[in-house]
Amino acid sequence: MLAVEFLLLTFAVHVTRLGPQLNQNAEDILAMQVDNRSRYLQSIFHDAQELTSLSDTINGLTQQLLDEGEISLSTLDSSSDAAYPLLEAAAQELISTLRIKSVTGVFLILNTHDRISGSRTAACPPSTCGILTRMPLPPSATPT
Repeated sequence: MLAVEFLLLTFAVHVTRLGPQLNQNAEDILAMQVDNRSRYLQSIFHDAQELTSLSDTINGLTQQLLDEGEISLSTLDSSSDAAYPLLEAAAQELISTLRIKSVTGVFLILNTHDRISGSRTAACPPSTCGILTRMPLPPSATPT
């Protein structure tokens, strides 16, 4: 009796092509998981790279310091002392972004020159923000 049931089951599996269908289903599920993981990682990278609000805040701080006469575009990139008021004002925003975003560093570039012609220009934004490292620290490298 057991042999007959086994033969019927084997026959049914071969006739209905259950084995290849299971393999195809497994491949489809794996492809969906890879696609979902890819989209998830892309969204994390996109969120980490989105610094528009930080850039706008630092540009606003720069304009405020320019209006108050605390900094000057003509001397901003000449020494650390000339840039200190801006760096001090922007430090809290940079640190906050570093803690909120999944990054290991942020940087601030003070740019008062037209990079193409080399001339100083007010049309060039005085500050540019970016991400130094886009990958989060592994848990084993997190400081304690």
